[in-house]
Amino acid sequence: MSGARAAQRGLVELLSVSQVATTLGVTPSTVYRYISDPLNPLPARRVPKGRRTLIRHDDLMDWLEPIKADDIEREADRLLRRFS
Repeated sequence: MSGARAAQRGLVELLSVSQVATTLGVTPSTVYRYISDPLNPLPARRVPKGRRTLIRHDDLMDWLEPIKADDIEREADRLLRRFS
């Protein structure tokens, strides 16, 4: 089910580590490093019997928000230096 359809039905979209890795363009081991980061961990839930780790789509977007802001600020600084 797509994210839009899940949201319309009030369902929570869960992503596997592989799906998050593909979305971010990184390896699954990098996603596990993000999850275990002591300063800014990516929220994840371990499914005990299935031995899977799942990440809520909303949690991923919330976790990415400060990173996007930092990227925007760095890019703005770079452009200001370039054209100053």
